[in-house]
Amino acid sequence: MSYKKLDNPIVGHLYVVNLVVILLTFLFTKLKKADLSKFIISIFIPISLLFGGAYAKSLGVTDNLILYLSPRMLLTITLIIPVLLFGYRELKKTILAIIPGIIAFVLYDKVHSMFGIYMKDLPFEPEYYTMFLVMIVLFLFFVISSILFLQNVNLKNELKLQDTNNQLAASEEELKQQNEEILTINENLKEQQKLILEQKTKKEVSEKRFKNIATLIPEIVFESDTKGKLIYVSNRFFENTLYTQEDINKGIVYVNLLTKKSFSEIKRDIVLLRKTKELRNLKVEIQRKDGTIFPALISINLNKYGYRGLIIDISEQEKMNAEMRKLTIAVDQSDSVIVITDTEGNIEYTNPIFSKLTSYTKEEVFGENPRVLKSGHHKKEFYETLWKKITSGNVWKGTFKNKKKNGELYWEQATISPIKDSRGKITNYIAVKEDITGRKESERKFVELFKTIRKKNEDITQSINYAKLIQTAILPSENILKNNFTDYFIFNKPRDIVGGDFYYFNENERDITIAVADSTGHGVPGGFMTMLGHAFLDDIVNRKNIATTGQILDKLRENIIHSLNQSYDSKGSKDGMDIAICKIEKKSLKAQYSGAYNSMLFLNETQIRIIKADKMPIGVYIKIKPFSTQEIQLQKNDLIYMFTDGYQDQFGGEQYKKYMAKNFRNLLISNKEKTLTEQNKALENELNNWKGNQNQLDDILVLGIKI
Repeated sequence: MSYKKLDNPIVGHLYVVNLVVILLTFLFTKLKKADLSKFIISIFIPISLLFGGAYAKSLGVTDNLILYLSPRMLLTITLIIPVLLFGYRELKKTILAIIPGIIAFVLYDKVHSMFGIYMKDLPFEPEYYTMFLVMIVLFLFFVISSILFLQNVNLKNELKLQDTNNQLAASEEELKQQNEEILTINENLKEQQKLILEQKTKKEVSEKRFKNIATLIPEIVFESDTKGKLIYVSNRFFENTLYTQEDINKGIVYVNLLTKKSFSEIKRDIVLLRKTKELRNLKVEIQRKDGTIFPALISINLNKYGYRGLIIDISEQEKMNAEMRKLTIAVDQSDSVIVITDTEGNIEYTNPIFSKLTSYTKEEVFGENPRVLKSGHHKKEFYETLWKKITSGNVWKGTFKNKKKNGELYWEQATISPIKDSRGKITNYIAVKEDITGRKESERKFVELFKTIRKKNEDITQSINYAKLIQTAILPSENILKNNFTDYFIFNKPRDIVGGDFYYFNENERDITIAVADSTGHGVPGGFMTMLGHAFLDDIVNRKNIATTGQILDKLRENIIHSLNQSYDSKGSKDGMDIAICKIEKKSLKAQYSGAYNSMLFLNETQIRIIKADKMPIGVYIKIKPFSTQEIQLQKNDLIYMFTDGYQDQFGGEQYKKYMAKNFRNLLISNKEKTLTEQNKALENELNNWKGNQNQLDDILVLGIKI
């Protein structure tokens, strides 16, 4: 109402100022300077109240109401407007916006005095209170409405913000889940890549080992694809067949190396190869590039990659056999008596002239001592000197006066010689006996026979040594034990050069598999069983679907029976093996054990436990049932012993008896406080003391591990 009394110029001026403020506010808002717009509004209102009244009065306005209300409205607006603009959450900005209004209120009287207006001189009217109260109430209604409006807007904004946050949280959770799935897929891919790399590395190591061995052995080694095309041959192939690497690159099928006659003879065997997976020692004729032919033995193995084979040139062997046949005929037709005995002097062979001379048949003297011919002419010391000389490795020459079966006495000139193997050990004695007139010729034939036999013995020993090399090559590295256990020992003593006992180790990220096995037989037959068993074990253990040690033995038995074509009712091979197998988890030290006749000994500070095996072999049996699996919780410093029966079955001692399983276990228990290297030495010393000068009767293998 008071403003209506103002002259038009003042109203016009106020409109212009308001318009300028509005334009500035709009400009700063567009420039995203909202806070600056708020500060302009906060400053403009108290400043306009400060100067408006004074300016109006200076123009001659006589109404004192506006002058009276201005300072009060100035203070009220100064405190409320910034709070409405900035809110209590922006306290610093609110305080800054209040400061200009407070300064305007403080300077109110001084500014008016500059226009010649003194507030104390203004007349006061009672209606001013009423007007002031009405304006305050209206202003409070405006403030409350504004606050409620702002709260409603804020509430809606908060609800929208909450919905947005919920959607963001759901999206974040979904993204997190997808990220976890991606990480899981990546881990699986990495694991698969690692397994593929490990398998590739193992295959490459196996191939490298195979080719290294192939270069060492004197036989021809070859590999072909599934169609029979040669993809690898050892250097011996080029020497024997006269073909070149260029010929191999062009493409040669291994059956094309056979003569037409040989191919016709073994065609049926080659067809059956896809079923039997293996052919051994087929006698064939190989045709060289130049058309010449040599006899050979061929063995072939079929796997998923193709064929692997071995060709043995038996030209020299055939010549030697022909010579041996000639020598045998010569010996059989010789006028000299030839007798061969074992190391105890028991007769193993006599030629026909012996029977003709003594009237004893070959069957009558087989296994007997030559003392059956004693006539009583020679003293006891005579035979003692003879025996002492030949057992010391020397040749004895002399004359006997012996007695025939019918009691007739006769004289003979004899030469008795020891037959030795390549290590110098006496295996037999050979005696060449003749009358004086035929002595020289008989001795000459004997020397030839002796050289031939010795050469054959050396050839056989050399072949066995090659077999030993191959067998050693397939045995696992001891680094698996060295890297995973506190201590260990392997006490391995084959009876012959090649043994039938073998050990097996396999390691992956989760666990370690250890086995000790005793194959049927000794020497080369046992060695073949060793290689067969090791190959089967390696294939079975690396399969992911076989979880327990009992299942491993079940599958091993199945493979042995199948590969050897065994049947309990048939008269065929009953070969197989006894075995103890243990699988140990690296982190938890939980162990599984299964055994076929071979038990396991477990020791720690508080207990001694014999973990017994199932009483059935790996091979054909009267009643086949699944092998059991026993679980053991291992602790640090526990001891495990796995072994074959060779040690406990060794004969010796003063009464020449078996060592026995009980004594063997007690020996291990009594040495448990020693280091495993010391335990290994103790086993060797005890064995040597027990058997003395007696021969080792069986292969011996003992494996000790400290967790």
